Amino acid sequence: LSALDLRTGELRWQYRCATSLAGEAARRVAENRDGSKPPPLDFDAHFSGNPVFGRLAADGHRVYMLDRVDGEDAAGHSPGRRSDAHSSSGTRYPNRLVALPVRRDEAQSAPSGGLPAVNEPLWTRGERSSLRDDELAGQVFLGRPLCVDDRVFILSEADRQISLIALEAASGRTLWVQGVALAKRPIAADSLRARTACSPLYSQGTIVCPT
Repeated sequence: LSALDLRTGELRWQYRCATSLAGEAARRVAENRDGSKPPPLDFDAHFSGNPVFGRLAADGHRVYMLDRVDGEDAAGHSPGRRSDAHSSSGTRYPNRLVALPVRRDEAQSAPSGGLPAVNEPLWTRGERSSLRDDELAGQVFLGRPLCVDDRVFILSEADRQISLIALEAASGRTLWVQGVALAKRPIAADSLRARTACSPLYSQGTIVCPT
């Protein structure tokens, strides 16, 4: 993710996302330990045609994005533990919500002395969270968040339960969780829903949640 100066187009800082086409391809090869040909990578489903990833939200102080997390690196999923982020076929949909600074002076300098780089987000929730024992680990975030005043609202799913989650924008801590719907089957078993973005909308004090 790159931040540019709106007036000059100057590159302000960059953040290296975990979402990676090369990483996904390498994972598929590694999983086929028997030497058989790995399944083809559906580029459209995972990247170009997937509106869950690559969409940003901002509140003037922070930029928010969803980032994919490789199953092997996902915190909170020990061997034998299974959640909606992991299907029986091995397809993984773990992700995390990342908060990054808008201002250049809040970005950390790159070790090489080059362009400023955000080496660590302000906070993250979900897999590989910045919070210890994150209760949102294992949740599948369904789309970009909604910023209203000092809060961030996002839809997520775990064990077929779709919920609206309210977070404090500055710290990322959970303020409240409200269930809104129950899916017929887990998101990991429904490839269409897995790549269909659901983001809440706000109008006159009411939050509308697509499911």
